[in-house]
Amino acid sequence: MKQALTRGEPYARWLLLFDNAEDPSKIEGLLPSGRGHVIVIAQTTVWGEQAKLIPVEKFTRQESVVHLRSRLPSLDDADAARIAELLGDLPIAIAAAAAWLDETGSPVTEYLQAIEKGNLGLLGSERDLDRVAAAWKLSLDQLQEQEPAAYRMLELCSVMAPEISLDLIYSSKMALNLFVEDPMVTANEMLLMLSQLVEKITRLALVRVDNQGEFGAPGADRVRGGHIEIHRLLQYVVRSRMSEETMSGTRHEVHLLLIAAVQVSMEVDDPADWPRYRMLWPHIEVSGAEGCVSAQVRQLLIDRVRYFFLTGSPARGLEIAERTERVWTGMLDGYTEAEAAGQAARALRLQLLLLRFNKANILRDKGAFKEALELDQQVLDDQRALLGPDHPNTLMTAGSFAADLRSLGRYADALEQDQKTYEAWRRAKFNDENALTLRARSNLAVSYRLMGNLREALNLDRQVYATRKERLPKNHPSTLLSGTSLGRDLREAGDFEESINLLTEIRDAYAVVLGADSRFVVNARANLAVSLRASGRPDEAGRLLDQAWEHLKAELGPDHPETLACRLSRSVNRFELEEEDAEAEIRAVREAYEKRLGARHPHTLVCVTNLAAATRAQGHLGTARELAREAMEGMREVLGPKHPYALAAQMNLAVVEADDNNFEVARTLMADAALDLVEVLGPEHPHTLRCEANRAIIDLRVHGHAYQERVNIAIDKFADRVGQGHPAVQALRRGRLLRRIIDPHPF
Repeated sequence: MKQALTRGEPYARWLLLFDNAEDPSKIEGLLPSGRGHVIVIAQTTVWGEQAKLIPVEKFTRQESVVHLRSRLPSLDDADAARIAELLGDLPIAIAAAAAWLDETGSPVTEYLQAIEKGNLGLLGSERDLDRVAAAWKLSLDQLQEQEPAAYRMLELCSVMAPEISLDLIYSSKMALNLFVEDPMVTANEMLLMLSQLVEKITRLALVRVDNQGEFGAPGADRVRGGHIEIHRLLQYVVRSRMSEETMSGTRHEVHLLLIAAVQVSMEVDDPADWPRYRMLWPHIEVSGAEGCVSAQVRQLLIDRVRYFFLTGSPARGLEIAERTERVWTGMLDGYTEAEAAGQAARALRLQLLLLRFNKANILRDKGAFKEALELDQQVLDDQRALLGPDHPNTLMTAGSFAADLRSLGRYADALEQDQKTYEAWRRAKFNDENALTLRARSNLAVSYRLMGNLREALNLDRQVYATRKERLPKNHPSTLLSGTSLGRDLREAGDFEESINLLTEIRDAYAVVLGADSRFVVNARANLAVSLRASGRPDEAGRLLDQAWEHLKAELGPDHPETLACRLSRSVNRFELEEEDAEAEIRAVREAYEKRLGARHPHTLVCVTNLAAATRAQGHLGTARELAREAMEGMREVLGPKHPYALAAQMNLAVVEADDNNFEVARTLMADAALDLVEVLGPEHPHTLRCEANRAIIDLRVHGHAYQERVNIAIDKFADRVGQGHPAVQALRRGRLLRRIIDPHPF
């Protein structure tokens, strides 16, 4: 044929195709000359010296979508685009996917999940898969025969996520894994060897190298930096060439590769280390690390759960925690009696408890308070039995257990638990600047604040914030959390401008660390809005609260604790602005809290006292009196008669009684509240001064103008503390009694 074509027989112009011609030396003797043309189809670039290379590109995304929808008209553009993205727009894969979905009628969502998990056995029929495998067979055979180290690298990559950081590819651990395939390479040559192996794999068009760009999961978890990309289908083909024994060993080598990438100084609580963790997370899941026997690998799985908790993705963290918990529980159940008594089983059992501790944190974050309490109680009992009461893991769970108690409104029990836990940390000789001791002190401050001991909370939060700010990297989440708490303390102390300045700083820092749309930023805006309202700027507060509520409602749902707390703040702010829907909103929030937390939870009772104030503003004094008394008695029972919330409810009841001309009852209630507020908050606190001004106005109503000077003095003292332009001061000067609106603290 070569001679005939060279002579132009039977045609002067001809076209000859060579398919899968990867090695030029094997066909160069078959190439005719003359006026015809030769097309060589190959996956290698070695033909570049002898021929003009024309790359055959994959489909464009639009071409992939059109092809899929031509076979599947009911498939919408979004699902078609997602399939195309996961299959890399590879024409042979797109065709196989369209045929499979059309012939089987499989749900698209299940199909997408299978591909994401690397289960490409569902890609298509056996014939389709054979065609896919055949597309790479020659290149893989050649690589396996001529470059065993490069082929082994490809095997390792086949059980990882499709996008792999060059930090992992060029790591010393990767080099050691491949050293056995080419023992002639010295330690000094390892990096060069790795570069050469990547180049050889790339020349066969088996991977693509991107020295810049982004990779990883979509959204905030994208990672910047050099990486290689290997097609999911190629990964499937390479895996299908391995025996079960080789596959198991390959997965374990990848697990150890990931552990080696975790530097000694790395800490999952530190945002500076999050990009490196994000580099590892996709490979943890794809490689099946849940079943690994290495304690270090298991710790990485626990860190992954905590990472999603810290970064505000509790649903993802809970999914991973529950899946890992099932695997580890199954491993423990599979031990023989002798194995169950051994050190390996003990280590796994302890890590399972640590995993459950992190799971409880997420359950509480999602609002599953009773489930979190029950899980923490179980974990705490087991840790005390296995590790003792003062072991760090036990004490961390004790802190989480106290948080569960707070969430259920059991503030006194939580305070007692936090006091014991903090003393235990100190007894265990952890100094006051240790990160875990600081966390315990911060938790103790929360419980003091909720129990109404605002001075002690302010004192502790100042100390913790200052220490963390000095010792931790800039804008560390723990520092920002302390700053958030301190901002609340300052507001409750009546230092509104200082609170606003600090919370503005915290909001901006959260935006830098976690992104402007992070739920932490949104909550920081809501917290700042409460301080703005307290300072007499409800218009500014309203704009922030409207934005925050809409965002949280969309992201977390209307019944999430953070959404409800924001809605409560928004409802009382609308009351301050005299919006028509304010009373209805306060009532709706009360109903939501009562449904979720019960009628005697402090947050529900707060809504009752706020509703009493709103009902009084509508002129319904009888109903307002009932609500105010219900709130006062409930607060006294649940929190104690001198708790600031109980005294606020008492003030509101006194105001209603005064409006209804029951002056003696009103004077007694207001006078008693004033004495208690001096003791609890101090004589110069805005709430104390507000109460004294109310008391003076009630006396004015009873005794007439002879008491006007006393009223003026009381109002001036209040104005000196909060500012002459504060709306509350202006209301007092118009002779109006001031009700108390409560914005409860997070638990």
